[in-house]
Amino acid sequence: MARGRNRRFAFDEFRIGPHRLRLKVYDAGPSSPMVLSIVGGGWSNVNIDRATVKPFLREGYSVAVPEYRSSLVAQWPEQLEDLLCAVNYLRSQVQREPMVFYGKSAGGHLAARLAQDVDVAALVAVAAPLDLDALAGGPRRTRQRIELLMGSTRWQDASVTHTLAAKALCIWGRTDRTVPSPLPAHGSLYWLTRPSVETMVIDGTHRTIGGRRDFDAIVKPWLHRQRAPFVLGGLE
Repeated sequence: MARGRNRRFAFDEFRIGPHRLRLKVYDAGPSSPMVLSIVGGGWSNVNIDRATVKPFLREGYSVAVPEYRSSLVAQWPEQLEDLLCAVNYLRSQVQREPMVFYGKSAGGHLAARLAQDVDVAALVAVAAPLDLDALAGGPRRTRQRIELLMGSTRWQDASVTHTLAAKALCIWGRTDRTVPSPLPAHGSLYWLTRPSVETMVIDGTHRTIGGRRDFDAIVKPWLHRQRAPFVLGGLE
């Protein structure tokens, strides 16, 4: 375990059946809330070195970045099973409870879908495809990636139809052609209209939204407002 400035970093491994998956953990101390940061990559290019980490570390969070099986080698729901296993590993072996699920694009979808099965204080999903059925007639590249993920499984089985997150923030780009905004919400996404869920459509494309500027202007202050049940950076 290597030591960084005011935090420890470690690579762990967790198993699900015969599969060994990596888990990067940046520990800012036992009093710091932990973020589970899920990398995107269209469910197929799973490179945990590309996950969002530094903005949270600057704010005093601990961060865990779990690997999950690529859609090139495994189909739904194995990605969700991998992430559930990672949460259980953090609870039992690292003895930390993730307080925030975060992800962008496919990572945002997985963070939101995980929050459908796991109680969590806060969810932040950026450019996330939540209703996969609605994208059946959408951009060709997006549709191909969903087909690879789902195989013969009904796309609705991986859609996000509710959340157990106490608070949620969902952001889309106004000119995002890869994952267009689903707002105004209706049908299976009616949960987006709940008072505990904040939705935003901001300037930017799929590639540009969710960077440091958006984190500092939107995500950081939103998390600061979520005073309970966790406190940002361990400070009131």
